[in-house]
Amino acid sequence: TIFCPFFVALISLSTLLVSLLYKTAVYTFAVLVLGAIEGVWEQYHANHTLGSAITLFLETRNVNRFLGIVLSIGVVFLIHNIFHEMELILGKGSVKRLFLETPKPNRP
Repeated sequence: TIFCPFFVALISLSTLLVSLLYKTAVYTFAVLVLGAIEGVWEQYHANHTLGSAITLFLETRNVNRFLGIVLSIGVVFLIHNIFHEMELILGKGSVKRLFLETPKPNRP
């Protein structure tokens, strides 16, 4: 019974983390799919056949650069989701006040 509040806090924190990571993974996967569709679409307009468009897309795409861009966008989504959850927990406008407003001096 001593550890019960600790486990409740741990479970609520883990559900928040799972929610953040799930949203970020879904958004990042969407960026990955849309980036691949965009690349195939460009090759399709150049060749006018879908089979050669897919082949050329896979042969000419710099995979490291593509995955780097997707990873970078995924990190941006993660940061966005963290601030969105902070806004939900702390109240509307609290994140803006936390980061953008200058602190008022304490006068006795």
